[in-house]
Formats: sequence, structure tokens, C-alpha cells
Amino acid sequence: MAGGSKTSNPDLEDFLRRIDELESVVKGDESHDAVKEGSSSTGPGSSPNRRQQQSPVDRTVINKAAFKDETAIKGIAGGSNPALDQDGFLRSMEADANERAMKRKKRREEATIFKNQGNEKFKMGNFLRAVELYTQGLERSKDFTILYTNRAQALNKLSRFEEAKEDCHTALQLEPNHVKARIHLGKAYLGLKEYDTAVKTYQEILEIDQNQEKTVKGYIAAARLAESLATSALEAERLFNEGDTKATGVVQILSKLKQPHQPIPYYAGGFRILCTAINDCSSQALFRQYGGFHLLTNVTAISQCLDDAITCNDLSSDVEDLICVILEILITAVTDNIENSAFLVNLSVFPSLVLGLLRQKSEGGLRHRCVLMLSTLSKNAEGQSGIVKNVDQQEMLSLLVTFIQSSSPLEVRTTACRLLRDLATNKEFQSKFQYGADTHLIPAFTRLLVNTAPSEDSLLMCCLAMMDSMALNPIIRQAMYCNAPFVQAIVKIIETYSRKQEMELQRNVLLYVMNLLLNMCVKWTPRFDEKRTPLPIEGKVLFPTLLFLLDSGQENIRKRSLGILSHVLPFGDESLADVAKGNYIPKIIRVMRGGDLTCGHYGIKCLAVLTQRSDKARNDMVRTDPELQYTLGLLKTDSDVMIGNAALVLSHCTQVAGLSSSLVHTDIIKTLLSETDSSDESVKKNCAIAVAKLATTDQRHLEELRKLGGIGILHSCMKYIK
Repeated sequence: MAGGSKTSNPDLEDFLRRIDELESVVKGDESHDAVKEGSSSTGPGSSPNRRQQQSPVDRTVINKAAFKDETAIKGIAGGSNPALDQDGFLRSMEADANERAMKRKKRREEATIFKNQGNEKFKMGNFLRAVELYTQGLERSKDFTILYTNRAQALNKLSRFEEAKEDCHTALQLEPNHVKARIHLGKAYLGLKEYDTAVKTYQEILEIDQNQEKTVKGYIAAARLAESLATSALEAERLFNEGDTKATGVVQILSKLKQPHQPIPYYAGGFRILCTAINDCSSQALFRQYGGFHLLTNVTAISQCLDDAITCNDLSSDVEDLICVILEILITAVTDNIENSAFLVNLSVFPSLVLGLLRQKSEGGLRHRCVLMLSTLSKNAEGQSGIVKNVDQQEMLSLLVTFIQSSSPLEVRTTACRLLRDLATNKEFQSKFQYGADTHLIPAFTRLLVNTAPSEDSLLMCCLAMMDSMALNPIIRQAMYCNAPFVQAIVKIIETYSRKQEMELQRNVLLYVMNLLLNMCVKWTPRFDEKRTPLPIEGKVLFPTLLFLLDSGQENIRKRSLGILSHVLPFGDESLADVAKGNYIPKIIRVMRGGDLTCGHYGIKCLAVLTQRSDKARNDMVRTDPELQYTLGLLKTDSDVMIGNAALVLSHCTQVAGLSSSLVHTDIIKTLLSETDSSDESVKKNCAIAVAKLATTDQRHLEELRKLGGIGILHSCMKYIK
């Protein structure tokens, strides 16, 4: 056999083939375990014997090369019946492989238990224990990717960034496309201050999953911000170490302010000098690094003054002066500085200080400066989140609403309203009001709308923008919709500003208030089986103003008017008859023709309601749109809403003498029949009704229906015809 081809021995060929199968069983078991766990978890960790755990994974394979030599085969066979010996050897190997697969499965199950226990500890904030548990899991299953990523996450929390980096690299060796491994790796690089490498790591995620673009942009922005803050902190430290006058000045002033048992004017004067020294990122960093924020709690005289402001209104002029200058220095320190903002909102004294200052009744400016400080903080995510998380939102809202209605300067009251507008975009802020909206939120909003002076257009516009943001929450939106005083206040503003469109600011107020009402109407969502209800206001109060605004020179105002009309008309009472009697059909069609698709949706719904209720409206419709050419065109759009309502208008107008006859030469029956195949039941029903009414008002339509094989549709919809 020496020098012969391996294919010359069928027994050997079969033996090697079975060796391959056995190897695939072993490898397949490992692959199955990895896929089963997936790559969706996040995580962390390390331990004293970490190096040992992160050694290359032992992937047992069979060395087929050893069996390619015929002599070796004979040696293993060792007898006169090599085929039988080969079978015995394979059975032994298969049993060994199955035993190892069972052991591997058991180890993976044990590792999963440790993983779940580690996850629980991680959620509790016990990161050190989580690392220990993830490590114990890896002792059972060294190729369990999720344990490496989980441990890396926990290690990042413990600032053990080098170890976290190693775990992420190990996870990526096991699964090169693991997204969360790259996320935790990027965070580890951030901790190691390797900012460019962190950004590059985040960018690699997009090569794996393009859908992560928004997330990746957020991580990259955070990395660049961290780099900027670190640079400013290093620069501040360098300036101080080199004896820069500005840097040493900030630190020296802070040192003097830390002296205890000084009179109040001493601290006030020191803070005033400090205000002039803090004028860039470096000086802001020095203020934070050298204990500027801690002056509020660590200096007894200062903390006592703050306690007085929190607990009482009767403050001495010295105390009030000191607190005013403290607020000024805080505003200076947090302006355009995310890290300082996060530091301030998490001070233990911050929540009570904010509410205490907003309760002050004096005109010394404490409330003004508190509002300015909150407004400055709300300009970045960290500050805004801290305000929402740490301060009682209901009390703060009530106090700010009271402040907005006070005699304070308009500029500061507008700032307070902008603050509420910024907070209103925060989902957590919205969630804190949604179930108490009727009790706390809507009455406060109503007071704002009712009590804002007509001359304060900018303030009113800001209030409306804030309420529109809050209306994004469906529960709050429903509470607004159902609250009669609130709706009446909105309608009153629409009435007032519908006649005041000379100035751009006045037109903007009108747009904002109409947009709020339109969103309340169009996006209103009933609870469970609750039916849509009308606005809690008489139609005769609102209809004239909305119809007047259809002639506005502003397209957005015309569109919003039509949108609100499309909602309130279906609920119209006897006052709707007055609308139908007016010459409003031409106005509605004119607005539809000049608007977009949404405008068309609103308009055709209005026309469907009016033509259903009034002979005059039907005649006006046919006169304004001869042979309903524009309406028939809407039947060929891609919008089910448009098609359904256009068919409804057509069916209503068949009552007008001569209309059915004028449509004989068109393909109206064919068009309507094609839409009866729609999956939308209302479209199918409305088109069938229109077909039936045409067929019953002119014999020629009935004949066309028979030609097209649509007579069955006519019978099926006869029950809808009155």
C-alpha cells in the first residue's frame, strides 16, 4: 500500500468519512450553544484568576492527519480485521464525543445560572458581586460570549477599564459581529481617555448594523464631549500649576470662601469677585474641581442662609443679597457646561432649594434668578434630566405657573414659560402628570390661558407651545380635550386672534393655538371601548370663526381651520344648519384645491357631512364642482380616507336632479366597482352605496353595472339605501 492513493482503500475512505462526521458532531454542539445564547446581552467583570479564565478557548478537534498514513491505520487496527477494529475505535470516539457534549451542555446550564444571578446583582448596583458571578460562570463555560460582555459592562462601572477592554476583545474573538461588545469596548476606551479609539470602535458598529446610526451618533457625541471636558480640566490644572493669574485667582477665592464663621457680606463679596473670574470652560472646571459647589453645604454660614430661604419668606437683606449672588455664580458655572450641570442637579440641597426659592414672595429677585438658573440647566440633557428626576414636578409646575401670572418682568416670566416648554418635551416629565392631569395640569394651563394679558403675545405663544408639547402624551391630550374650561379658553383665544393678524407675532399665536386644538381633536384617542365624543363646547361658538378663517391669507391657518371643522362638524347640533345654509362649499373646495393631501382629507370629510345634512349643500356642491369632476378625481387617489369620503359625497349628491344623467358618459361605475375590492370596510361600503344610488337613479348606470358583472354588489348594498 506504500505510495498508493487513499481512495484505493474503501475501508479507509469510509473510516475517514466517519471521522469527519464525528468531528462535525463535536463542533456542531459548540456552535449550537453559542447561537442559543445569542448576542443581545450587556455586561461586565474580572477576578484574581482572570488571566486563567481568558486563556484561548479549548476547542477539541480530531487530528485527521494522523490517519492519513496507512501504517498508522494498521497500527491502530493491530489485527487481521482492520474494518472491525476501525468500527470499534469509532464507537469509542463517538461515545467519548457524546459524553463531552453532555458535559458541555451541563456546564453551559450552570454558567447560565451564574449569568442570571450576576444580572440581578448588576441591576441592584452591586457591580463587584456581579463580576464575581460572571467569572464563576466563565469557569464553567469559557466560550460563553454573553458572560464576557456582561462582565465588561460591570467592570466599566467599577472603572476597571483595562480588564473590561480585554473581555470585549475576547467576546469579539468568539463573535466578531457582536454589537454590544463594541459598545462596552468603546466605553472602556473612554475610561482610558483614548477618545479617538473609542469613536473608531463606535463607528465599526455601523459596518455591522446600519440601523444603529442614531445610537452610534449619540455615543460618538458623548465621546467628543468627554474629550472636550477632559481637555478643559487639564488646561485648568495646567494654568493653575503654572501660576496663571486667572487660575490661581479662582482657586484662591474659593479657598477664602471656605473659611468658616465669617459675616454674610464677606461671602457675598467673595462670590461677586468669583463671578468675574469664571468666564470660560477652564475656570468653570476649576470651580468644580476645587469645591465651588460644595460651598453650599460645607460652609455653615452659607448653608444656614440657604436653609432660611427654603423654610421662610422673611429674609434679611444681607441673606437675600448673598443668595442672589450665589445664584448668579451657579448660573455662570453651569452655562454651556454639561458636567457642572450634572454636578449641581445632583447636590442634596438642590431640590429643596429650588422649591424654596420659587415660593419666595419678595421682589428682591430670588425667584427671577432661580428661574434663570433652571432655564440654563434645562438647555442640556443632563441638567434637564436632573430637574425632572430630583424636583417635585407638581409643586414646581404650580409655582412656575403662579410666577408666570405675577407682576414680574415679562422677560423673566417668558423665560419661566420657556423652561416649562423645554421640560414638556421630556417624556418622564409628561409621565409624572398624565394620571393627575385633570387635577393638577389642565387647571394650571387654563389659568395661564385665561390670565395672560392680550398684550403679552410672546408669553402666550410660549405657553401654547409648551401645552402643545405636553399634548404629545395621549392621556394628557385626552384630559385637555374633555376639559370644558380649557377648551373654552382655547376657543376664546382663536376668536380674539382671528381678527388680529396684522403682525407676525399675532399670526403665530393664532397658528399655535389652532395647532393645539387640531392635535387635541385629530389625535384624540378614546380609552378602551369609549366612543369619540364631541368637544365640550357648542358648535355655534366655534363655527363662525373657523369659517371666517377659511378666507385667511395664510395657508397654514386655512389648513388648520379646515382640520378643526372636519372634527367638529360631525358632532354639529342645530347650529350646523346655519353652516349648511351659508355659502361655504366653494370656500372648502377652494382651500382643498390649494392645499396638500392632508388638507384634502380634512375638506372631503367636511363636504361629506354637509352634503349629508343639507339640500342646499348638495346643490352648492354640484354647482361649484360641475359633474363632480374634482370629487371623482379623488376616487383615484391612493388614500382610503379620501376615496371613502368622496364616494359618500357622490352618493349624497345623486339626489340632485340631473347629476346621475350627467355622469353616464364617465367611467364612474367601473371606478367605484374597483374600490369595492378594498380591504377597508368603510371604503367598500361607501363605494357600494354610491353604485347603488347611481343605478337606482338612472337606468343606464344599471345597464353598465350589468355589463361589468357588478349586479351582485348592487343587491348586497341595497340594505344601506334609505
